[in-house]
Amino acid sequence: MGDLDGWSTYGTLPSGTTVIVGTGLRRGSVYPLASPQPTGLLKEVQETGTGGPTTAAAIGIQRTMTTKVGSTYVLAGTMLSLQDTTPSGYQYRWAVSGIGNGTTASITNTSTPVTIPSYTFVATSTSTVIQIQLNQAVSWSASGWFEDVAFYGITMTEVPNTSDRRLQDVAYTGPLSTHFSMACDTVGAAWWVDKTNTTKFRQADDSSALKATFTDARATGKHEYVDISAGYDTRNVVNSITVNNHGRNAGTGNAQDVTYTASDSTSIASYGVRSGSLDMEMRSGYIDLTNLVTNPSGETATTGYAAVAGTTGVAAVTSASPSVTSAFGTKVLKTTWSTANTASGAGITYDVPVTAGTVYSFAFNHFLSSIPTRVAMNVEWRTAAATISTTSGSATDTTYTATPIYSQSFDTNTTDSWAAGASTTVTRVTTAPQAGTGHLQFVRASGTTALTASRTITGLTPGRQYVATAYMRESATGTGTRTGFLQVTGFTAGTPGTTTTNYQQLSSGIFIATSTSHTLVLNSTNTTSAAYTTYWDTILVQEYTPTVMPNFKLENLTAPATATIARMSVLSLSGGLAYQNQAIGTYHEADGLMAVAGTTVPTYFDGSYTDLTGNYLYAWTGTAHASTSTRTTFAILNTRIAEVIAARKTPARVITSIRWNAQEDPLLASSLDVQDRVRVEFRGQIQDSRIVGIKHNVSGSTWMLQLDLVPG
Repeated sequence: MGDLDGWSTYGTLPSGTTVIVGTGLRRGSVYPLASPQPTGLLKEVQETGTGGPTTAAAIGIQRTMTTKVGSTYVLAGTMLSLQDTTPSGYQYRWAVSGIGNGTTASITNTSTPVTIPSYTFVATSTSTVIQIQLNQAVSWSASGWFEDVAFYGITMTEVPNTSDRRLQDVAYTGPLSTHFSMACDTVGAAWWVDKTNTTKFRQADDSSALKATFTDARATGKHEYVDISAGYDTRNVVNSITVNNHGRNAGTGNAQDVTYTASDSTSIASYGVRSGSLDMEMRSGYIDLTNLVTNPSGETATTGYAAVAGTTGVAAVTSASPSVTSAFGTKVLKTTWSTANTASGAGITYDVPVTAGTVYSFAFNHFLSSIPTRVAMNVEWRTAAATISTTSGSATDTTYTATPIYSQSFDTNTTDSWAAGASTTVTRVTTAPQAGTGHLQFVRASGTTALTASRTITGLTPGRQYVATAYMRESATGTGTRTGFLQVTGFTAGTPGTTTTNYQQLSSGIFIATSTSHTLVLNSTNTTSAAYTTYWDTILVQEYTPTVMPNFKLENLTAPATATIARMSVLSLSGGLAYQNQAIGTYHEADGLMAVAGTTVPTYFDGSYTDLTGNYLYAWTGTAHASTSTRTTFAILNTRIAEVIAARKTPARVITSIRWNAQEDPLLASSLDVQDRVRVEFRGQIQDSRIVGIKHNVSGSTWMLQLDLVPG
C-alpha cells in the first residue's frame, strides 16, 4: 500500500463492494497522467453486486493534523477519475470533523483533473481531523467501479495572522545579513541558514503549540535531557535602550533615520543603567486614521449640523457650553426647541462625504436629552438629492440622575404647610398610610368641588428640570367619575389617574423651573355631589439631571453603490419613556462626532488632542475645528521597544541550552526547527522557550542534539 502519510479510510463500505488491496486506499502513481506522473492516494473499490443508495458523506478518507487553536487553515488538492467510464461514486468534497465542510465537485474521466474546491477553517483544537468525503448517495450494479479515484497535490496551508508590524523603505548600505537582522529585529523574528543551505525566516509566536517537553526527571510523554546550561547573569540585563529606526525620504532618496530612547526606572534603580541598542526599519510615524467629521465638537461654529424639529416643532442648533461634564472640548452642539413638536423623529443631523463601496464606522461620543425620551442613532446613505437607505441602531432610553428637592411622608404630626383649597379640609391621619405611619387626608362634606391642597416648593434653579410625584387613593369606593392629578401652577397638569381604594403614583410631568420656587397642587375630583375623602402620601419633588449617553455608534457599514453622503443623526422614537416629545425650552446635546473608514470606531480624537503616551500625534488637515483630523501612529514602534525592555530588564535564572539523546525520538529530533517552542523543566523551574540554534552531533553509535534557547 505504500506510505499513506497518515491517511486512512473511514466509514464502512456497503455490501456488494470489494477492495483491491487493504482497506481500498493505497499510495501510487496517478497513472493516467503523462510523465512525470504525480504520486497520490488511490481509492479503489469494485462492485460485486447491486445496492444503494448510500448515505452521503458516510465514507471517505481522513487524516489527523496538528493545529493551533484560533489559527486559520486552507485545504486544497486535485482529484482524477481512474476510469473513463465515471465510477458510481464520483462527487467529493473537503470536510473538517466538528467544524464544517466545503463545496462538492465531480470527477469525470482520466484526462480531466478536477480541483477539489478549497475549504478554509479556523482550528478549535490542537488536533484536527481533515477528510475527503464521498458526498453522494450512491446506487450501483455489479458491473463496474464503486470508487476509482486519485487524490494528489493535497495541501493544508496555515494562513499567517496579519501583523501590524510593517517594514519601511530604508537608505542603508551594508551586508545583506545586516538587512536580514534589522528586518527580524523590527518584527521580533529570527533568520538562519539551515542544513540544506536554505535561508529561513520565522516570526516568534508565543501562542504557538509546544513541540516537546524536556525534563531532568524521566516521565511519560517527556524527554530527559543529559546536560543543561542555566544561570543568572546581570550582564544580560537591558533597562535603557536606544533604537535607530532606519528609513528613507521618498522625495530625496536619502536616509531618514530617527533615534528613539526608552528605559525602565525601576530596573535602573536596582541594577544601574544597563544599556543596549537596536537597529530597526519599522514603518512608523504614518497616518493610520482620519476623522472625516470636520466640525466634531462645535467649538467655533455649527457648520454642517441641522436640527430636525419634528412635526409642528421649531428648533435650532447653537454652539453652547455643555450642561454636564464629559463633553469633548469646551462646547457642544445644542438643539433647542422654541415650539414644541407633537410626534417622534426630532433630533440633530450631520452630513459626511463618503465613497461608494468603502466600509465606514460612525459615532456620537456624547449625547444627552434634557427630557426623558427614547432615541436611536441612524446613518442615512444619500446622494446629493435623495435617500438610498438607512441603517438604524438600537432604541435607547435616555438616562438621568434624580436629586430630591422636597420629600414628605407625614410620619411626624404635621401637615407640613399644605394649604387646603375651597371646600376641602386637610388633616394628617394614620388611617391608611402608603408608607410609614401617616398621610394627608382631604375631606369634602358635600357638593362637587374638587378636593385640593397646595404648597410652595422652594430651592429650585431656573432653567433646570423637575418632576413631582405623589401617591393618592380614596378612603372608600365613591360614585361618579373620580380622578386625581398633580399640577405645578403655570404648567400643564400631569396625566390624571382614575381614583380607586388602592394607592397609585401620580406625576406632574417634567417642568422647567422659571423661578426659585413654584406652587405644587394636589387635586382629586368626584363628579357626584356627595361627601368624599381622599388620602395623599409620599410626596416627592426631584431635580432631573440628564446624564451623557456615550458611544452611540454604528460600525462596519458599507456605503451603497451610488452613495456620496452619510447623514449621521440621533432622533427621538415613539414609545419607551412617557415624555418623548420636545416641549418649549427642551434640548439635545451632541458632541465628539466621529466618522472613519474602517470596521470599528476608535477612541475619539480631533486635531486639538495631545497624546501623553507618545503613541499618537493628532493634527487638523486645515483650519482648526473646520477640517478633518488625522492620527499619526507611533504605537507599534513603541510596543516593540517596550517588548525588548520587558524581556531583559530583570535578571532571572535563564536556561540557555540543553543536550538530548536524539535516538530517543528520531522523528522529533529531525522535525525540530529554529523558532519552534519547547518546554524545559529544571529543578522545579519551568521555562517555555524558543529554539534559536540547533546542533547535531552524530557518530556511528550516538546522535546528540544541542538546542540553544531563549525564553518565550
